[in-house]
Amino acid sequence: MKDITVFTLIGCGACAEFTSQLRVNNIFYNEVSCSSKNRICNDSESLTVNNRYPKCKIVTQDAIIYVCCTLENEKVGTLQKIKDNIIVSYVYSIDNMLNVILKL
Repeated sequence: MKDITVFTLIGCGACAEFTSQLRVNNIFYNEVSCSSKNRICNDSESLTVNNRYPKCKIVTQDAIIYVCCTLENEKVGTLQKIKDNIIVSYVYSIDNMLNVILKL
């Protein structure tokens, strides 16, 4: 089983589209608005070295995986191990974010 948290911003079109795609695919998630919970979002930005939204945190039995979009071509498709059980997956689009979730 996986626990999914999606970090969003109010007024973010990509955030609305991503959460809509999750609902269409019957994927249950918790949403954290980064417009109101800055400490939590600042922590996720620090860990991922990424301030783009949406981003998601997936907690599995074995690891915590952050999935976030990036415009840095050299990072797209890479995994970065932050700590023993924390990994960041950098993708190009929200469609790629959804694919990562569906494959876990």
